Amino acid sequence: MGQSYIIVNVTKKEFLSAFPFGDFTKLMEFGLSGMGTMAGLAILLADGNGDNGGDIKTDPVSGIVGRWAGDSIIIAGEYADKKGQPLNLYKTAKAPKSPYTDISFDVIFALMADDYVRQEYNKNEDLDQEIIKEFNAIHKQLQKNSKNMALLVGRIKRPQGRAILEKCLKLK
Repeated sequence: MGQSYIIVNVTKKEFLSAFPFGDFTKLMEFGLSGMGTMAGLAILLADGNGDNGGDIKTDPVSGIVGRWAGDSIIIAGEYADKKGQPLNLYKTAKAPKSPYTDISFDVIFALMADDYVRQEYNKNEDLDQEIIKEFNAIHKQLQKNSKNMALLVGRIKRPQGRAILEKCLKLK
């Protein structure tokens, strides 16, 4: 079947999963994706975003862009059990009571602050379109600088969307 991978930030105890980005989990499957997992990793590692043209627009909520710059990052495989290695990062991060947090949906939300990315994600059938719709609704309110963010509370149903909305409401 092959080995699955996740991208792990050992410093911050966070990780990215490929599936939320519409990618598969094998190294070359997500490693060659342009608008998926690798785009997420790129904005996490970006240093100096916003200093010149070609940078990604940022949202006021996530604090994602540049969040992993300078940190210890490992692309961890599920079969990476080696002698002398204290733990398998893949298994540790994915464990039910793991100290690691999956920030994949936060990264997708941050990517969607960019108009081009948002348009592409709206067309991508490999992504969970219900979450994409909810993220679009939140971004629409953010772009309006709306004080009506609370109106979305009943409309946002998915846990990932509710988590982002809660962060937005805390800023208001």
